[in-house]
Amino acid sequence: MEYSLYATASNGKRLAAYLVDIIPIMILVLCYYHWVHGFSIFDVQLKKENPEGYATLRSAIRLHSFGFWALMCFLLEASPWQGTWGKRLMGIKVVNGMNEPLSWGQSLKRNVLKVPAYLCFGLGFLWILLNKNRSGIYDAFAHTKVVNR
Repeated sequence: MEYSLYATASNGKRLAAYLVDIIPIMILVLCYYHWVHGFSIFDVQLKKENPEGYATLRSAIRLHSFGFWALMCFLLEASPWQGTWGKRLMGIKVVNGMNEPLSWGQSLKRNVLKVPAYLCFGLGFLWILLNKNRSGIYDAFAHTKVVNR
């Protein structure tokens, strides 16, 4: 049986937490691709000369950024912080259905389920805006929720 001691986090806080987390990761991944592969998303010449290669590299950057973000979420949501740096900064945390910290298994399940949510054109994340509990599809399947601290 699930009950709630905490108010569910707002969509705005969840979005802000995500942006605080993903922007530095994307910058690091972009820097890696620039320094190691000599690729820049701002390279207009490459985009004109090899649009397929350019699109492939952009997709790789997106997937790597998402992967590092999901890995960070898995590690930090099962930690005493109960969330990423962005969630901590926004005053929210991830709990299970009984408002307890996530186990490693619950955190793994929640974050593995983010992959299909992401790959289905992000519709699994859009669900947060559409349901009254403000939870993603991965939250529903993993029996987790994001609440105010």
